[in-house]
Amino acid sequence: MVYAIAKIDGEVQQIEIDIFKEVIANHVWADGVTMSFDEECKLDSNANIVFLKAMRTFRFNGPSDEYPFFIDLLEKIAAAHDGVIPEERTMIDRFKEGLLDWHK
Repeated sequence: MVYAIAKIDGEVQQIEIDIFKEVIANHVWADGVTMSFDEECKLDSNANIVFLKAMRTFRFNGPSDEYPFFIDLLEKIAAAHDGVIPEERTMIDRFKEGLLDWHK
């Protein structure tokens, strides 16, 4: 999901990588998310496909108390380079809506 937000504007910017690594540096799931992010960067994956795959994973794992932290991370990454563009806003909103659907 982090990669999808960073890539949706066409290119992952260094500032987005820096904020991502700074925010999650000491988080319990930092290693796993970083490995996934680095792999998607290396593959230059399509942001929309990565988003759909990530949503499937989040749905499989179900609700988590960590999601507010994760949404904040996505917001920070989206804002890092030239502010939040419509594609980033749409992706974040779709993620939030997906989370709300689990609570119904």
